[in-house]
Amino acid sequence: MLVFVVVAAVLFVVVRNRSERTRTAVFAFGFGWVSHVLSDGYTVLFGRDTCVNYLVWPLAVCPYDESGRSIIEYLLNVEFTGATLIGVGLAVVASGVWLLDGAPGVWVFVRRVRERLG
Repeated sequence: MLVFVVVAAVLFVVVRNRSERTRTAVFAFGFGWVSHVLSDGYTVLFGRDTCVNYLVWPLAVCPYDESGRSIIEYLLNVEFTGATLIGVGLAVVASGVWLLDGAPGVWVFVRRVRERLG
């Protein structure tokens, strides 16, 4: 809850007396942050045994299994359950919306790389 209060206060200060574009960006960040906190915590609502320390990260960290698997090994052995397919579908939709919006952020990165290279 402390992290939520701090983030909300920072967002309030950033939005105050700013342009509409800044307000839109801050709203998008805030909405995404709150929705992730709620969606990541749904296991608590269903009574599953889970670690909720991520809600106050970096103040507390959830224990995790260091099995030594690489991301490549994980991706090669992924099981396509309903939840996995929904996640992949949402990622595809979000990527499509991002591309249709002109891939914001990419051109800033490309411009900075070009400036540094010459």
